[in-house]
Amino acid sequence: MRTHALSSLLAAFAIAGSITTTTGDMNANASEIIFQNGNHYDVLLVPGVPLEISFEVTVPAWTGRPTDTFLVVEAGGSYVGDLQTLKQTTQALSSGLRALNPDTRFGLGTFVDKPLPPFGAATDYEYRTDLAVTSSVSSWQSAIEAISFGSGSDGPESQLSSLLQVGLRADGEIGYRPDSLRVVILATDSDYHEAGDVNSVPANNGDTTLDGNPPGSGEDYPSVMQVSQALADARIVPVFLADLATTGFYDTLVTLLGRGASLVLSADASDQITAIDAALAPAESDVDLAFQSGDANLVDRVVADSVGPLAAGEMRSFQVTLLWDGGPVSDKMLGFDLTFDTGTVSITLPEPSTGVSGIAVLWTLAALRHARGRGRWGKG
Repeated sequence: MRTHALSSLLAAFAIAGSITTTTGDMNANASEIIFQNGNHYDVLLVPGVPLEISFEVTVPAWTGRPTDTFLVVEAGGSYVGDLQTLKQTTQALSSGLRALNPDTRFGLGTFVDKPLPPFGAATDYEYRTDLAVTSSVSSWQSAIEAISFGSGSDGPESQLSSLLQVGLRADGEIGYRPDSLRVVILATDSDYHEAGDVNSVPANNGDTTLDGNPPGSGEDYPSVMQVSQALADARIVPVFLADLATTGFYDTLVTLLGRGASLVLSADASDQITAIDAALAPAESDVDLAFQSGDANLVDRVVADSVGPLAAGEMRSFQVTLLWDGGPVSDKMLGFDLTFDTGTVSITLPEPSTGVSGIAVLWTLAALRHARGRGRWGKG
């Protein structure tokens, strides 16, 4: 039986499965994998001799994750008629989305326009959260029934301002769940204002404060770029419900945002359900593996076989090269973060076995954790 006195380093690597240590007779002249079972490795590191370990990561599918749907409704005077059509669809919409995923929740926000002439009346508002995300469909429907209407003096309204605030407030007052598929449905019959439309005030600074008194009167509308970034950072997919006269604006906006769907509002919710399902289904994710903690001297390099986003179900291969210089090991645990955008999947490992001879370095990709809107494989 060889121990640390023979200048070898025993390392157990696990991506899934129990952590095992091997203490039998080993070749101290070569770094090698001495045991493998699926994606579980026990390896021996020898000073100056690199060891390459390759494995594949599959981007997790959306299926099985909770869905949060936040409806944002134009409350300008022109939308009174369309709101009746929208109300007719809410029961079918909630039932249809829950048929796709029983763990679906709903929330509501409204907007009119800036309370600044000639854009809106002093009593108008640029955005408001009326109901945080909830499991109660009846509360959601009651909030929709309670919508009251403002003015919205000119034609376009503050749709982009609303979307920006939804993105910025997603994890706060709106209450999207950390691991959910996130949808915002924006219902409108108007074109949208954007950056540059209000020249008398400063540019929109992209925060959750609607500057000015009354709120929103002290800054310009946001740019499409600002909205796109906010929605992407919050992992929110936009779906636009417009009328025949304005749906072309939102077809173009979907292209500019780089995500989402646009369709004409109708009393038949089936098209809306299909659009939401389709908007979520092709979601792509970037995948990256990076060293985070432990003795960095043991990690020579990490190389991926591809770059760019992958669709759910696609795979990326990583090659990790370990190299030990024979010196002291400062930390027996190497931590790597495997990050991707499509959310959270849980992998559970049994407790590692005990009775290790020599120096054991454990690399464990054990429990996927959520951080800053990205799924994260954390150190076990």
